[in-house]
Amino acid sequence: MVGVEISDLKNLSAWVERCRGKPGFKAGLNVPKRPDRKDVDPEEVKKAAAKMLQKKFLLI
Repeated sequence: MVGVEISDLKNLSAWVERCRGKPGFKAGLNVPKRPDRKDVDPEEVKKAAAKMLQKKFLLI
C-alpha cells in the first residue's frame, strides 16, 4: 500500500487482505488522491524519515 513490505507479517497481511475486500477501505485509499509514486526513490524516503526521527529525538 505505501511501499512497506509486510509479506513476512502474516497477521498484518491477513488483516490488510480482509480490509481490501471492503468498499469503504477501497474508497478511503484514494482520499486524498494518491500521488504517483513511480518516480519516488525508496532510499531517499528512508533518508528523509531518518532525518525526521533524528530531529524529533534531538528535541526531546
